[in-house]
Amino acid sequence: MKIALKDIKPNPYRNLTLYPLLTPTLDQLVASIEKSGFWDNVVVRKAKGEYELAYGHHRLEAAKQAGLKEADFIVKSLSDDDMLTMMYLENQDDTDRKPWLSLMESVEGIMKGLTEGTVHVELTEKVNDQYKRTAPSFISNGTFDSYPYKTKELLEKKGCSPVQGEDTPTTLYTVNSIGLRLNETKTRGEANQAVKNVVAARELMELGKLTREKVEACETWNQLEDICGAAWAKLKNDERRVVEEEKEAKAREDAEEKRKRAFEQERERKRKADEKAAEENAESEARLADLQKEQEEAAEEIRLAQEEKRAAEDKAAKEKAQKDIEEAKRRRLEAQEAAEEEERQKKEREKSEKARRKEWNAEYEAKKKLREVKEKEAKRKKEEKEQKRKKQQLESHNRKGVANIQRAVRLLQAAYDMSDPFSLLIQKAMCVEFERAQRIASKGVSKFNSAKTRGEK
Repeated sequence: MKIALKDIKPNPYRNLTLYPLLTPTLDQLVASIEKSGFWDNVVVRKAKGEYELAYGHHRLEAAKQAGLKEADFIVKSLSDDDMLTMMYLENQDDTDRKPWLSLMESVEGIMKGLTEGTVHVELTEKVNDQYKRTAPSFISNGTFDSYPYKTKELLEKKGCSPVQGEDTPTTLYTVNSIGLRLNETKTRGEANQAVKNVVAARELMELGKLTREKVEACETWNQLEDICGAAWAKLKNDERRVVEEEKEAKAREDAEEKRKRAFEQERERKRKADEKAAEENAESEARLADLQKEQEEAAEEIRLAQEEKRAAEDKAAKEKAQKDIEEAKRRRLEAQEAAEEEERQKKEREKSEKARRKEWNAEYEAKKKLREVKEKEAKRKKEEKEQKRKKQQLESHNRKGVANIQRAVRLLQAAYDMSDPFSLLIQKAMCVEFERAQRIASKGVSKFNSAKTRGEK
């Protein structure tokens, strides 16, 4: 059936933006079409009123570049699964492109079909939930749950959060189900290593830990597997560092919170002590006021008694008045003594409160000095440890120098004991060795003496 070339759309699962047609292949096909014509064995399907190409994208583009307007095509009724299968077979036949890029395009095509609900994969109920993945994401649900919350938030913003329950079971898949769909499996339905590597690369690309440029730059399958392994290791290290930083921040926050609570408890204790002292002062002032009132009442009684005494004319009245006056004086004296005692107690309480505050301040300063002493002691021990290490290093250097000297002396002595003419050459070599060992030993002694002098200072 003749169809205009402009009316034929590419395979819906072929991504010509990320995986463009190869120019050398097009050039060869254009030359072949100009010489032998266009082969009429290319299959298309009609979907939604348009023709879609099942395979042969290079041949279609070459025909356009050769100037053809229409050509014969085989029209078949094909499902989306059939279109995806034909595209994968076409990618396998494309020897001019790296095999992992061809496989990655097919895997991405399956993911597109899963997302749109046009392609289906076999997913048994026995599969562990941690191996399930949710289209359109390449990130496994099990791996997702193992990430710290910061990575989870980032993935959720990308729409990669795992499906909860079975609201959309058709979007679930596994790596093995992709391998079965592409017929790239080992025994027991397990996907082969090529599919695993490609899915791992796409997962790392989605996580932002691997770029498409690095994948395209790979020259072998082993190189692709190596960069995926390195990216996974870096991802785990980054996540582990995030967790450690969060733990350190939490520890700092807990220490600060503990310090604040201690400060608040101390301030609350002082506040209650001040309130208690204020209450005692108020009670003391009230008692003083009562005593002052009693003094005034006693003075009034004395005045009245004196008036009675002046008014009394008989001896009995005068004696009674005199007794009343003495009793009033006695009561006034007692009230005065009670007031003085209360004043003395007030001063003692104030003195006790002042001493208690001084004791609290002294205790706080003692704790502060103790903490400073501990910090200085820790610093001193660290410096002593470092000096000891340097001393041991210098002593080791000196021992090596002495050993070299002894070795040179032994060799020199052996040379002197020899009687053949070749001994002169050995003697000369031994002298050179002896001088080098002597220089090393002298240098070690100088360093040791310098370090020892600094340590004594």
